[in-house]
Amino acid sequence: RQQQVIMSSTYEQCVAEGNTDDALTQCVYSGLEESINDVASGIDSFYLIFAGALVYFMQTGFAMLCAGSIRSKNCKNVLLWNLLDSAG
Repeated sequence: RQQQVIMSSTYEQCVAEGNTDDALTQCVYSGLEESINDVASGIDSFYLIFAGALVYFMQTGFAMLCAGSIRSKNCKNVLLWNLLDSAG
């Protein structure tokens, strides 16, 4: 439904500019290309943020692995070391 709205508004704008035949096709194509580029930019941003969140969850998992494989008296030191590792 939204794609039809974008297409119809782009089409109507191109017709209102007085374009006909090939010029109309080029006008509609350039309008849709801008819409597709906007969507692609949003998807790229989402993927970047999502991948960054996965990296931080992996760092937490590594911290738990390290904390579980040492004696309990050194647990705070190892967790702090992993925290500083992810911050730096």
